[in-house]
Amino acid sequence: MKNLKSLFSAALLAASSMMFAAQSNAAIITETVSIDGIDVASLTFELDDMLINSGMGQVYVLDDLGFDIIDFEVYFSAGIPQILNEIDASIDVDNLFAGIEFLSADIEDTYPGDVWFYQFSIDDYDAASNYFETFSDVDGYLPNLSAYGSIVTSRSFVDVSEPSVLALFALALGGLVARRRA
Repeated sequence: MKNLKSLFSAALLAASSMMFAAQSNAAIITETVSIDGIDVASLTFELDDMLINSGMGQVYVLDDLGFDIIDFEVYFSAGIPQILNEIDASIDVDNLFAGIEFLSADIEDTYPGDVWFYQFSIDDYDAASNYFETFSDVDGYLPNLSAYGSIVTSRSFVDVSEPSVLALFALALGGLVARRRA
C-alpha cells in the first residue's frame, strides 16, 4: 500500500509539473525614462512568449500581436490617475534583451484644478531626436520643463519567466523525498 501511495504521489507530482511547463509565459519589459540620469517615467510592457524569437523582427504596440502596455507612471506627477493618451513602442522580438528600441508617449495628469501633459520620445538609433516635455493648461500649454537630445535616455529591464525550470526542480525534489522515504 505504501509503494502504491508513493507511486501515485510521484505520478501526480509529475503530471502537475508538466501542466506548469506547458503554461504560456510572457516576457515583462520595464522601460525607465531618465533626464540626465534622473528617472522621470516608467512604462511596463508584456510580450507574449510566442513572439519571442519568432522571426518577425520589429513588433509595435499598435500591431496588437501580444505586445501590450500593462503599467505606466510619471514619477513627479501630482495627479491620480494618470491617463495614457497615446503610446507607440517597438521591440525586436528576435533580440529581446535589447529592450524597447523606440518609445513615444503622451500622458495626462488629472490633478484637480490643473491639467498637466507629459510627452516624450526615445529612439535608440537617433539620440539627437529624444525629448521629454511637460505642459500645463495654466501656462497656455507652453513647455514648463523641456529636455532634448542625448540627456534624455532610457534603460530596459527584461524579465522572462521560466516556470518549466521550477516544475523540473519540484519534480526532482519530490523524487528525492520519495526515494528517502522508501
